[in-house]
Amino acid sequence: MLNETYRGMLAHKSVIRETFMYGKQRAAQIGYENVFDYSLGNPSVPCPEQFTAAMQELQKRVVSEWLPGSGYEWGQAPDLEVYLDDGLSGESSFEVWLPVAKR
Repeated sequence: MLNETYRGMLAHKSVIRETFMYGKQRAAQIGYENVFDYSLGNPSVPCPEQFTAAMQELQKRVVSEWLPGSGYEWGQAPDLEVYLDDGLSGESSFEVWLPVAKR
């Protein structure tokens, strides 16, 4: 099952443009100061090692533990990661959209 928002993004010519527009929409909802545009993949600061390790572990567990018994397989599309961090409070959140397809 592919998230319909994600499917719509892939149907257009520019996923980067759609990601940028999603960021603008999200910024209007939660404040521009709370959204950083990394649609070209250029972070402003290096990611903490613990965060990188946690994300790698999450993906490993999804592939090795959840996916085998889910009735889905890895889809033929890129994954999408959205990171939200105000840069001040130390609080962060993220969304990971993984492409899957019914087996």
